[in-house]
Amino acid sequence: MTVTAVALLLISIGFVVYEVFTVQQRMRHDLARESAMLGDLSTTAITHSNIADAEKVLATLVNREHVTSAAIYRGKSLFARYPSDAHATAFPLTTESGDVSKIDFKAGNLTLFHEINAVGGPIGSVYIKSNLN
Repeated sequence: MTVTAVALLLISIGFVVYEVFTVQQRMRHDLARESAMLGDLSTTAITHSNIADAEKVLATLVNREHVTSAAIYRGKSLFARYPSDAHATAFPLTTESGDVSKIDFKAGNLTLFHEINAVGGPIGSVYIKSNLN
């Protein structure tokens, strides 16, 4: 009977670990797709220096309750932010190159950078911060 209980416990732990891993992967994948979409939609706003249009693109995140903040960077500097009334100090000072995602379990956050490319090369980045709850 003890062997059966231990086996069931190990199987249960395996299921929980698998669930946590797949949920994190799904969240990372969803945010990556969302950031790619935001990057595509904000290309014109960045190339024409139109902050209002970039903020409208970011405002589409209002229905994503897990997204706590987002930003569009032009080059390496902050261009537009969500929520628009958030202080610039709440966002990273500079971007990370390429497509980067990080999970911080202690803070309960998933952060993601997505590089925005145009014909001449990279023109900026999208930053999204989501809570893991």
